[in-house]
Amino acid sequence: MFHKNKVVNFSIIMPTYNRAFCIKNAVDSVLEQDYQNFELLIIDDGSSDGTEELILKTYPEEIKNGKIVFARFAHIGVSHARNMGLRLAKNPWIAYMDTDNIMVKGFLRFFAETMIAKKAECYYCKISIPSKGIEIGKKFKYKRLEKSNYIDMGAFVHSKKLYLKYGGFDENLKRFVDWDLVLTYTKHTKPVFIDKALVNYNDSKEYSRISNQEADLENSNIVRRKHGFIK
Repeated sequence: MFHKNKVVNFSIIMPTYNRAFCIKNAVDSVLEQDYQNFELLIIDDGSSDGTEELILKTYPEEIKNGKIVFARFAHIGVSHARNMGLRLAKNPWIAYMDTDNIMVKGFLRFFAETMIAKKAECYYCKISIPSKGIEIGKKFKYKRLEKSNYIDMGAFVHSKKLYLKYGGFDENLKRFVDWDLVLTYTKHTKPVFIDKALVNYNDSKEYSRISNQEADLENSNIVRRKHGFIK
């Protein structure tokens, strides 16, 4: 059971670049959480599609009271945006949300309950892919993580202490930045697995995604060399 006298405060980082067409659903899924001890940091990576105007017009009260923090920077990339979110985060626990996914209503509550029951520096849950009717996620084994990533960034929550100690996202990497960060943090502290799908992942082809098998292999090998898995 959740102990009401114990409070877990989250900073949720949402990077965005030209996602005005879908960002509202993602933002609303955060605001509708049944656990409200959080701030949502929307980090605009130089959008040119009216994202800033949409956010300012739609959520004036949330911005005024600090529930939403909106920050806009020059277009550099998602890793830079997330790192800016990490620098701005005021709370001790960090979560991530992409603009094309949905945070299940009980996401923060389940994580908070688990954090109180099981002390660790990072946690992760399953994700659901509704279009395929499947859930992805499994118990933690670092050796398995060395081969490929099975922890989605949107399902991963960590202490800000880990960021301050080991750094944030590698802005030199073109791909697999999520995998790289998860490898770095979980190498030093074993995460707690929440065996529940708390993120609805959108794999629609309507959304622009990077996909190139040759480039993927090249960049995955960069990550493996960085962590000493291959020479």
